[in-house]
Amino acid sequence: MFCIIQSIPSPRVEPLKRWLAHVGKEHIDEIENSELAVVRMQELYEKKGYPKEWIDKRLRGIAVRQDLTNGRTVAPVLHLNMLY
Repeated sequence: MFCIIQSIPSPRVEPLKRWLAHVGKEHIDEIENSELAVVRMQELYEKKGYPKEWIDKRLRGIAVRQDLTNGRTVAPVLHLNMLY
C-alpha cells in the first residue's frame, strides 16, 4: 500500500506521504525506546479525558502483563507417539 501511495505523482498526495513518514518514524522510535510509547499512550488517554488514576492503573496493568509474557518460555510439546 505504501508503494502505491508513494508512486502517485500528484501534489495532493504529498501531505499524506509526509504524514505516513512521520507516523512511521514515530513507530520506529517507539520500538527502539519503549518509554516513548508509554508517554504517547498516557498523553492520548489524557486527551480523551480519562482520569489520572485510571491511566496509572492501565499502564501498570500493561507493564505487569509484559513482564509476565516476556519471562515465559514455551513448554515443549510432547508428540502423542512418545506417550506409548
